[in-house]
Amino acid sequence: MVYYERQRGRVFDNKLERGRTEMRVDLEIGLSDRDGNAFGEDDPRYQSFLNNLADIAGGLKEVPSLGRYKNRQGKIIVEPSRTITIF
Repeated sequence: MVYYERQRGRVFDNKLERGRTEMRVDLEIGLSDRDGNAFGEDDPRYQSFLNNLADIAGGLKEVPSLGRYKNRQGKIIVEPSRTITIF
């Protein structure tokens, strides 16, 4: 899920300038693969993803959360997740 919130102004060179647009993007990231196998937040692939995202966005906030979804067989899966907020 991606949530966008826009205010006055515009974004310029990954920096928010006073009186310009402020955009907030919330990413919900599950910490398991398609088969339901969990991986840790210390997994090098996940850390690389966060570092690349922070580099592109100029910064982010990561908050632990719990996600639920219905898999292909119709079973509700509960998995550790992270909410990543980019401002």
